Amino acid sequence: MKLIYFDFRARAEVSRLLLAAGGREHEDVRISESQWSEEKKKMPFGQVPVLQIGHRVFAQSVAIETYLARKLGLYGQTNIDGLMIDQVVQLNQEFRAKAITAIKEQDINRK
Repeated sequence: MKLIYFDFRARAEVSRLLLAAGGREHEDVRISESQWSEEKKKMPFGQVPVLQIGHRVFAQSVAIETYLARKLGLYGQTNIDGLMIDQVVQLNQEFRAKAITAIKEQDINRK
């Protein structure tokens, strides 16, 4: 199993933490800026993170996180547990989107 992302945290960090918490051995592949233009062509949807399992490659950070949490027994015991986890994950996505918007804002008064 390989987790492929850039050499920083951001969208792959939850997956890395899940793999560590679950004690799952994996290859943590870090793509540099100089490698990205070539690697991008190989990625589903032209984006990372991706999770490679055998010869299959899967994209989208939340889909990867959900898969790993289920596979590693970290997704709760009931459907209600899973629902509670999903709501926190989706809230985190909303926070992240707002933070990125604020970071990219050039107008200091709007930040």
